[in-house]
Amino acid sequence: ALRVEAVELKKKGNEAYLSEDHEEAVRLYQEALDICPLEFSEERSFIFSNMGASRLKQGLQEEARGACTSAIDLNPTYVKALARRALIHEELDKPHEALEDVQRVLKLDPRHKECLAASL
Repeated sequence: ALRVEAVELKKKGNEAYLSEDHEEAVRLYQEALDICPLEFSEERSFIFSNMGASRLKQGLQEEARGACTSAIDLNPTYVKALARRALIHEELDKPHEALEDVQRVLKLDPRHKECLAASL
């Protein structure tokens, strides 16, 4: 029941994100994380990654990086979170960390367009 409720909150967060209400999106994602059972690590990783996207849109790169790192810790092969964190590392002027994430993405998805372009 809590997992279903968390998924619903994530969906509402996604709607807020698409409406560019990033503060509300973060609030909803946090609420989803607060109730989502820990054993659903993949679902939690998606919520953390979405929170990272909202934080990035708010210009809060450090918070965005932290959320994406939490997503990756829960789901080490989550390409979207790795690619997003690579972008954040680039914005934070951390080229070494950005390249590490790009290389991890390309190992998992050799055709990932954004990371292929970044690796050139």
